[in-house]
Order: sequence, then C-alpha cells, then structure tokens
Amino acid sequence: MNKGIIYLMAATACWTGAPTGIITKGVDGDTVQVKDTTNTLRKIRIIGIDTPESYYQGQNQGAWATKASERAQEVLPLGTNVTLSFDAESQCDSYGRALARVAKEGKDYGATMIEEGLAYPFCINKLGEYCNLYAELADAAVRAGIGAISDKTVIPPYEWRSKVRGEPLHYRVFNITTMHEDGLSTPVQWRYFETK
Repeated sequence: MNKGIIYLMAATACWTGAPTGIITKGVDGDTVQVKDTTNTLRKIRIIGIDTPESYYQGQNQGAWATKASERAQEVLPLGTNVTLSFDAESQCDSYGRALARVAKEGKDYGATMIEEGLAYPFCINKLGEYCNLYAELADAAVRAGIGAISDKTVIPPYEWRSKVRGEPLHYRVFNITTMHEDGLSTPVQWRYFETK
C-alpha cells in the first residue's frame, strides 16, 4: 500500500474540517483536548515538543511534570480559541490523537513552553520549519538555567518513557546543527530524532 494513502487515512480519522478549535481540557503539558468546528472532541498531541510526564504507565516525573501541566492550563485555559498547524505527513499518532502545533492569537504554544524550559524540542522524522527555532529557544533556556530542560537531574521525557518500559530508545538521535548521528551525547536542546 502507498504510504501517502496510509497517512491520508490516518489524518481523516484524527481531524476533519477547519484547523481551529476551542480548548476543552488540558491533559498535560503536550496534550490538549479541543472541540472542533463540528463540535467533536478531539485530543491533540502537540508536535515538536515533549514535556515531563504527568502520567505514564502509572508513574510521573514529579514536580516538573506538574509545573508543565499547570503552565499549559494557564497558557491554554478552557475556552481558548486555537489554531492548529498540521504536518501533512503525520497527522495521527498510534493513540488516535491528531498531531499538530497549537497557536493562541498567533503565538506558538510549543515555542512558549520551550522558552520557559518546560518542554524539550522533539522533532521526529522530518525537520519542520519550527525545529530549528525550537532548538534555538531551548538553547537559550539551557544557557539561562531556566526550567526542566536546564535541570541536570531531570531525564528527558522520551528517555524516561523508555526506562519505564524497560526498552531502549526507539529513535536514532542526531545533532540538528550538524545532522551527525551523535546519539544521546548530543545536548538535549540540539537533538533531532528519526524512528529506528
């Protein structure tokens, strides 16, 4: 089967209609629930970022997960009108969530969370226009000592989930500035991922 057809089928299952909606629930720092223009409730996994886990297989990442979730609810409170930007090649994840960037009044939510050090850049399989921006914002947060991303005691969420599962990381890790596969020795702010 043609990959384009698979992606189109997934996109149709996750999102239809205009790329706008209203926040109805903050799930955690990188997932929200949105009511779309057809009044259907849909979960959105915000692409390009990964925040400390507030709940994963019965565990959480503690205070930074709580801070990321609380900040998400402050930035995107219930009733907020948002605009979604989809990556045409991957609009749906394995949990049935639509994959999109979220903006409020033109401000990119992912950029806000990274600027505040509450999210890690998490660009996978494709370098979207936002990936370099996110890396630069993350580098500024690390240099300023802001948030979870600069806290050396915090395990990045994608590594933490792998440890909880007892499995190796499911990604090859590259340095976004050189595109060399440097693995986990790449500083967290400069990582780009490809699925193994």
